[in-house]
Amino acid sequence: MKDTQSQSETRDDNRLTRRTFVSGSAAAVGSLGLLNVFSGTGSADEYETITVPSGEVHQISLGDGDVLENVLIDLSAPNTGYNISANGTGWAIRNLGIRGEFDNGEHTPFHVRDTSPDGESVIENVYLGDGATDDHQRNVHQVTGIYAHADHAGDLLIDNVHVNEFRDNAIYGSDPGHPHFDYSEYGTVRIENSFARNGGFNFRISTEGSYCDNCVSVITEPYNTGEPRLFYDYFSRGVEFRDCDAAGSSDYIGWGNGSTSWPEYTEDSEVALEGCNANVGQLVGGEHPEQWTGEKPGSDPRDSPEDVDGVPLSAEAAASGVDRIE
Repeated sequence: MKDTQSQSETRDDNRLTRRTFVSGSAAAVGSLGLLNVFSGTGSADEYETITVPSGEVHQISLGDGDVLENVLIDLSAPNTGYNISANGTGWAIRNLGIRGEFDNGEHTPFHVRDTSPDGESVIENVYLGDGATDDHQRNVHQVTGIYAHADHAGDLLIDNVHVNEFRDNAIYGSDPGHPHFDYSEYGTVRIENSFARNGGFNFRISTEGSYCDNCVSVITEPYNTGEPRLFYDYFSRGVEFRDCDAAGSSDYIGWGNGSTSWPEYTEDSEVALEGCNANVGQLVGGEHPEQWTGEKPGSDPRDSPEDVDGVPLSAEAAASGVDRIE
């Protein structure tokens, strides 16, 4: 990770493996802008707080082997945002909380790729539950919670993530499998034990080996035109959805199978459903709405982040690594 700020003191920690800096002009409480990179699983009570001044966008960049851990980014001031970029292999983002609404910056403020076909990277225990402001998303552009670039080549595990009110997509993981792009690398995006609410498409994946497992998707008032999909196998590659719940209404589609925007690139595969529940108008939609396999979903879906074990309920809970801080 990079930082343009001046060096300053850090607390001693016997878990410290190396130290890096984070770029931007925000002030970090306790560490004065310096973030620590730790080994291990990252369960801890202490965390760094980065307070973003009004009008600023805080920049964080990760490369090969970097770890962003036990950090809270405070967007309480008006007109603030962040840009978190992971570009390399073997990186990890865990125990990260965003406090306050995003209302300044690009439409993909959290964007990642693992650049090695044999690489493994992870995003776990992350709170994006305060979302982005309505004014920003209506008047500037809709925002995506987490975006995987088309040239993502490795394996990305997303676990225990809470994404709310990012109106473009909550987790946009389909571009690595986009056949129209000659730079697509077809990396996998595996999403487990996560919650998303009110994205146009909440969980959107597309490559062979990608899946959603024990995820809850809720849409109550989308900005997206047309029929929102709570889950999406965007290029119809037989992506699996296991123990996932789609809580919507009669206007929404539970699972999309194949893009209607790129029908020439969709494949003739069946969405695989196992142990799922839904209250939606159409169970499967998209380019191949009749093509699905597995168990017919039940009719009583979960609809709350509390229903998914380990999903952080606040920025503080995520940053500290403690599951349930109210």
